[in-house]
Parts: sequence; structure tokens; C-alpha cells
Amino acid sequence: RFDLNGYNLTMDVDYSAIVIGNTSVSGKASLTVLDSKGGGKVNATNNYLFFVCNESTLTLESGRFEANYSAVAGNANGRYSTPTFTVEKGVELVSHGDVAVFLPAEGTKATITGATITGKLGGVSIAAGDITIQNTKISVVGSGTSLDDWTQGPNSDGSAIAIHKLSDSYK
Repeated sequence: RFDLNGYNLTMDVDYSAIVIGNTSVSGKASLTVLDSKGGGKVNATNNYLFFVCNESTLTLESGRFEANYSAVAGNANGRYSTPTFTVEKGVELVSHGDVAVFLPAEGTKATITGATITGKLGGVSIAAGDITIQNTKISVVGSGTSLDDWTQGPNSDGSAIAIHKLSDSYK
């Protein structure tokens, strides 16, 4: 459990700023982030902010979370499967360069309730699993080409919510 306590945290790394779980071995991990005072923010200036894999869980209870790529993401080959995401009332998710939420992993379980999601090229892009979105404002504020040059990246076509299939290798 991590409390921002009203503070701002900036991370400048080459890939994902915060990885929940392990990308090379099986195992579960969990992280809950909140901001008990208000005004706290986490910003990944160069890439993804949260990357969740291997049956791990991310819960965002409060705060503002920004990234150059997606604020919340996962990966979709078999060893990165079944992540769980919960985004609660008052949370802000922002992407300055791409889709704010990218959920391609097999078995994804995502619940977003009462959040604000803002993406430059899209709001939420889901390619596998289940998602529930309630009482959430989703805005797309720009246009252009996805920062993610992988052929299996998010749907960055300006959709508030994109439900799509990546390829036959993804389920």
C-alpha cells in the first residue's frame, strides 16, 4: 500500500516506471495506491506508468496518474496473463502521448468506477478479458500517431473506448 500523502512523484525511465508482478516468472503481486491528503500525483515522463503482469493486481483508490504512454498497461502473451485492475472514484488517469489505459492481457479483469480518463490518442483500449466502466468521464484530446511502434499496441484511433483484437496469438 502506497500513500502519496499529497506529494508528487516524477519518474523518468526507459520503460515502465512501476511493474507489478514479474515479467519472466509466474507469481502474484499487488499494489494499492492512494492519496490521503489530495493533490498528489505520479508522472512517468518517458513511457508507461503502471505495468501489471502475471496474475497481479493494481488498485488505484485516489490520486492523479500521468504517463507519456499509457498510465495503466499490461502485456498479452501467455506469461503476462490475468491481471486485475481496479480504479476507484476520483482517480485521474492521463496519457500525454497515447491511450490512457491499455489492457491487452488474456484474462484481464478491470473495473473503473467514477474516474476521469484523458488520453491524447484514446481513452481505454482493451483487447482481451472483461471490463466494467461506470460513472467515468473519458476524453480524447489530440490526434496523431501512437508512440508505441509495436504492431500489437493499443488502438490509438481516437476512440473513448476501443474493444479490439490484436492478432491470433492474443486471446
